[in-house]
Order: sequence, then structure tokens, then C-alpha cells
Amino acid sequence: MPPPHSSPAARPNAPLRPLWRWLAWIGATGLMGLAFTLYTHPAFMVDMADRLWACF
Repeated sequence: MPPPHSSPAARPNAPLRPLWRWLAWIGATGLMGLAFTLYTHPAFMVDMADRLWACF
């Protein structure tokens, strides 16, 4: 039986460290913000619509 005070590295389902969790949230939020700014440009939207229509 493992000791009750085992290290987080020994546990396979150990939660991420708080710093890494914050960095992941900041990165995800930044990517969503970048996608939003691309969709606010009309030329980008027309280009994407043309590319999608070209598939058919």
C-alpha cells in the first residue's frame, strides 16, 4: 500500500500546477481573441466564404 503522503509526480492523475493552468487559460483566451479579430475584418470573411464555396 502506498504511503498516504506520496508526491504529486507519483500520481498519474495529479492536477496541473497552478502556473501551468493559468498559462493555458491565457493562451486559450489569446487564441480566441485572435480568431475574433480575424472575423471582424470583412475582407477575411469574404475570402473564407470564397474558399468554402470553391470546395463545392
